[in-house]
Amino acid sequence: SNEEIAFDFFELVEDFLVPVELLSFSGKATAEQIHLHWSTASEIQNLGFEIQKSNNAKNWKSIGFVEGKGNSLEIQDYHFSDHNAITGTNYYRLKQIDFDKSFEYSEVLAVSLKKKASSMIVFPNPAKHTFNLKFENTLRLSVEITVFNQVGVNILERQLEAGIEVFQLEIPEAGIYTIRIQMGKEITYRSVVMQP
Repeated sequence: SNEEIAFDFFELVEDFLVPVELLSFSGKATAEQIHLHWSTASEIQNLGFEIQKSNNAKNWKSIGFVEGKGNSLEIQDYHFSDHNAITGTNYYRLKQIDFDKSFEYSEVLAVSLKKKASSMIVFPNPAKHTFNLKFENTLRLSVEITVFNQVGVNILERQLEAGIEVFQLEIPEAGIYTIRIQMGKEITYRSVVMQP
């Protein structure tokens, strides 16, 4: 019947369709992280993209997932940020997964992150009432600390002399706070959870 011929033709055409046509895959390093960007020209049954990372381009681990558009004949843009990039070269690839769980890998992308003059960690986190900031300040720069609450209100400011390695701060009220640390021209942001 005509219906059978049409059905067979549809199956024949479908065999030649590319599930996802990747237009570009690029990365850009900032002082703290690496931002990944990729675009597709078309998508068929695209579940999404698993972002995989490696420090040697051999051993890979998943660091995130971005949902696809399913079916699309328009250009689609995607973004992902790696907040745990290492100093030196970071390797990335995309594992594009279809609804039927079949998948394909993109080409490998290498992005370099330059060594920073300073770094900082927050501990303990979560904390109760007080927490510590530990600095690795190789250039012995002065440090400016600003703490913001959840609605962006500046609740605390401190300026430290060069050479201080550990500094304790007290925040009596529970909540999630953002800490802005400026060492020279470098600005770093960290979050801390204060428990009741």
